Amino acid sequence: MNASGIERIPRSRRADTPHVASPLDPFLRIFLSWIVDQNGGLNPAHGLKAIAEECDWQPSFVEVLFTAARSRGLLQPVPTRGSRSRLTWQLSSRGADWLANST
Repeated sequence: MNASGIERIPRSRRADTPHVASPLDPFLRIFLSWIVDQNGGLNPAHGLKAIAEECDWQPSFVEVLFTAARSRGLLQPVPTRGSRSRLTWQLSSRGADWLANST
């Protein structure tokens, strides 16, 4: 535990730790399902705006969902074909498990 009394779990052990339910979970389900439906994954430059328009969400809310999904390990970066510096985001194996078990 650290000074705040919260136990910090190393990244190497996080995959074994179950997630605590979050108020964002219903929205994350929609967000992750949308990413699965995209052929090449999520390109944040265009995809975040597209899902905001499609779901009638504020763009800043979609950025919160993107950040939450990344920090929980539900998404993984994948280099874009032909460019090592540009990344698309796809469901990680953890994200696929979470999505399958979150209904």
